[in-house]
Amino acid sequence: MTTETIERKYVLTKIARGDWMLPSNDGRTIFRLYHDPEALAGETTDGGEMRRAAWTLWRWTGGHVVDTWSWSEWELLDGSLYTRTEAIREALRLS
Repeated sequence: MTTETIERKYVLTKIARGDWMLPSNDGRTIFRLYHDPEALAGETTDGGEMRRAAWTLWRWTGGHVVDTWSWSEWELLDGSLYTRTEAIREALRLS
């Protein structure tokens, strides 16, 4: 499996523990990476360990002022990511 590397132009901004925002490389889209410690979906690795898909990726669909308290204007893009790194890669791929 090969992984294409996409250079990131912006840094993550921490909202709270397990809650981050990342602008797209073109600066037009705001992504939100959220870690849900209660996530139930997962898979068993070859070693028999349970790996939880606890990261979700969201896109801001509201106006120019981003509301981090209300989830009503955040669109879920992927709810089955295993690591924050996977969420970042997916956000960059979608940018």
